[in-house]
Amino acid sequence: MARKYCDEETGEITQEPDFVKIYINDLCKVKGVTGLQMNIFHFMMRSMNNYNEVAYGKSAKERFCVEHQTSVSSFDNNIRSLISKGLIERVSRGEFRINKKYAVKVDWGKVQSIQWVTTYSKDGKKEEVKIEEK
Repeated sequence: MARKYCDEETGEITQEPDFVKIYINDLCKVKGVTGLQMNIFHFMMRSMNNYNEVAYGKSAKERFCVEHQTSVSSFDNNIRSLISKGLIERVSRGEFRINKKYAVKVDWGKVQSIQWVTTYSKDGKKEEVKIEEK
């Protein structure tokens, strides 16, 4: 990951390229994601590993709920909504996988473009996402 986007000491993402923010915002808009669901999705993406999996315990969920002034039951309901919208899937209790069609860990310094094409037909909806790297 390029220095501009990553703290080399901690590995923490310090800044996302603008097109990543635009892409995630557009993705959430198209999928009908609410503001709280978008915050949960961002929370999960920040914590995902290289397999697109994220796990969190009771204290992390409660901390998120306090920070975003919501209840644990509302958090859980919104998780179910993100699953139904195809953005995440449940791996096991407290473990989820973010859909690799929409988000993956990549070296943002190498990304040239993200192309997302949705085709609607009588057979349903087909989505293709391509991330072009240098």
